[in-house]
Amino acid sequence: MLKVHRDQQVAVADRAFVDMVEEYVAEDLLKRRVSAEEKARLPLRGMIEHAMAVARGYGWETQRDLMLFALNMITINPEWHRHPKIQGIVADRSLSPPARREKLLREVSDAEWQAAAEMADEDDYWSRHLPAS
Repeated sequence: MLKVHRDQQVAVADRAFVDMVEEYVAEDLLKRRVSAEEKARLPLRGMIEHAMAVARGYGWETQRDLMLFALNMITINPEWHRHPKIQGIVADRSLSPPARREKLLREVSDAEWQAAAEMADEDDYWSRHLPAS
């Protein structure tokens, strides 16, 4: 009998999840269906995988949480989570990730989100964190 270990199950689920997020982000950003060739040219897959690893470092695990975190890294700023007020919420393990999400929506002002959007030079960040293609 073939035994599939938990880490193998997670890896397969992660690949499928990354595929889904990659398609969503590519099509949302470009506002149209994206071909496989176009996806291959975009670094989205690496960005999403990196974002998932960062999110998991904060204890975020569900697909909803991972997707939110990745979308924020891609659309706001890859270092959005390092803004002092935001980081205090994102890293607060006394709250569940869904409670942290709600707190981000309720307690972070537009000015703080704008500051988070300016946390780092995005091109520099991604060039340092993504494998060279």
